[in-house]
Amino acid sequence: MNHLSKLLRSFTRRLSMDMETSEDYLYYSQEKLLNLIDLKKDKHLGVQDYLKNVKYAPIEDFKSGLEWFNVTEPLSFKRHLKGKVVVLDFFTYCCINCMHIIPDLREIENTFSIEDGLAVVGVHSAKFENEKDSSNILAAVQRYNIGHPVVNDHNSTMWRNCDVQCWPTMVVLGPNANPIVMLTGEGHKEDLFLIIKNALEFYKAQGMISDHKLPIKTAYHLLPDLKGPLLFPGKITNVIDENNHEILAVSDTGNNRILILKPDGTLLKQVGGNKLGFKDGNLEEAEFNNPQGLAFQNKDVLFVADTENHAIRKIDFRKNTVETVAGTGVQGHDYEGGKLWTKQEISSPWDVCIYRTPDMDMTFHPDGNPPLKDVLIIAMAGIHQIWALFLEDTVWWKCKLLPAGTCIRIAGSGREENRNNNYPHTAAFAQPSGLALSLKNREVYIADSESSSVRRLSLVDGKVTPVVGGDKNPNV
Repeated sequence: MNHLSKLLRSFTRRLSMDMETSEDYLYYSQEKLLNLIDLKKDKHLGVQDYLKNVKYAPIEDFKSGLEWFNVTEPLSFKRHLKGKVVVLDFFTYCCINCMHIIPDLREIENTFSIEDGLAVVGVHSAKFENEKDSSNILAAVQRYNIGHPVVNDHNSTMWRNCDVQCWPTMVVLGPNANPIVMLTGEGHKEDLFLIIKNALEFYKAQGMISDHKLPIKTAYHLLPDLKGPLLFPGKITNVIDENNHEILAVSDTGNNRILILKPDGTLLKQVGGNKLGFKDGNLEEAEFNNPQGLAFQNKDVLFVADTENHAIRKIDFRKNTVETVAGTGVQGHDYEGGKLWTKQEISSPWDVCIYRTPDMDMTFHPDGNPPLKDVLIIAMAGIHQIWALFLEDTVWWKCKLLPAGTCIRIAGSGREENRNNNYPHTAAFAQPSGLALSLKNREVYIADSESSSVRRLSLVDGKVTPVVGGDKNPNV
């Protein structure tokens, strides 16, 4: 459970007012329902008991004139969505936590169809001004492979009607647009499955579920021509080969592949791309899932932040192989780390860079040239931290020996904040998404997406300082 969910649970326990009339009633229903699920030996019975007693007035319909995607006409609770259990997914396309629940929603939609009585509707509620642009939302729908209806709630009218407070939030509605429960934050997949299954059974027994179809038509045809060689490329890096020629590596994110190019665009090698997946092997059979950051260790070895596989992959061009070196392929919720290689779960790595450092134990070297150790610095966007994968035994800060393969947090509390501090674990980031190494100053610059800032992390002592920009409260 994330920090916001814990805060909401703590808050709702203190409420003593009449929740039927309170604007916080949906928070209360989340607390009440999840407590019932926790307390009941028969969790299904707990949800059924809750559904018998929850009685909230229907929410207002979508305003007219809004732009919709993946449907041939605007949807209405009074017509299209009547007789459906509806999940309203309030999201903004830049938010990593919103991205994390897309696979959950996809799994739920594959389990319960529209004909079964379930409808998922994405309600895009922008955080930044440019996110109100429908063309940007349309591109995000394509980029994230969202197939359910999405509405551009550009004035956040539905957001206010449902008293939503943060991204992501899911509001589950009954067949008459009557609120059932609000789930804030990510990590609610099991609860959501349980609620939907029981809600469909409960309302179907009352003859309130309809099996009619919705006017679904995916919006991909509205996009510009996407027949070119690239689809939403995410990151690029370069290296100089043995002939002093520059080589480019591009993460062709939308096509789930890595391209190795000459500076004039000539293709040298393609890694992956046959289909989305998580598979090691040779360059042709390897599979990625929305790869982002890239870092050459040398001309023959390239590391990849395989974002939606929650993994770090290593491409070895001498062996023509792809190998997973960190992550399990499943989103992790570990805010500390410390395990070796693929035993350590990680969360949505977005960028990587190679840092070379001598052991930090003041060992004397007669020639004055201590050997340098390779460390892979990772922007762990999914949990708002900076991590490191130690590629060889290394003495790190405070003279701590970290064995090869150690994957561990080096900065960031895990709270989504813009907090600079002399102590790296007290500092906080908000979806760090880009890294640039300063060899001269032995520090890494961080594009901290959700705080709209560039930050600086000293790789000598861990001090985090501001460079430019920065919202004091990135959660607002």
